[in-house]
Order: sequence, then structure tokens, then C-alpha cells
Amino acid sequence: MKHQYLENTRAEVERTARWIQDVGTHLRHRDTELSEERARLLARREDLPRG
Repeated sequence: MKHQYLENTRAEVERTARWIQDVGTHLRHRDTELSEERARLLARREDLPRG
């Protein structure tokens, strides 16, 4: 009984660790996308006429 509990806990920890890794990967990718979009928007702003 205790062995099964430990195995279930270990599996849950591994699933959680994979989820955290996947979220981290997604956030790094999204950060790159947003940084590129910010750079494009700043460049466009520079091209706007100033009043």
C-alpha cells in the first residue's frame, strides 16, 4: 500500500515537473515573440509624423 502511494506520488511529481518545463518553454517563446513585436511597433512609431 505504501509502495503504491510512493509510486503515485513520484509519477505526479514527474508530471508536474514536465508541465513546469513546458510552461517555461512556452513563456520563453512568447517572450521572444512579444519582444519582436515591441521592436516592430517602436520602429513604426518612429516613422509616424510628429505633431
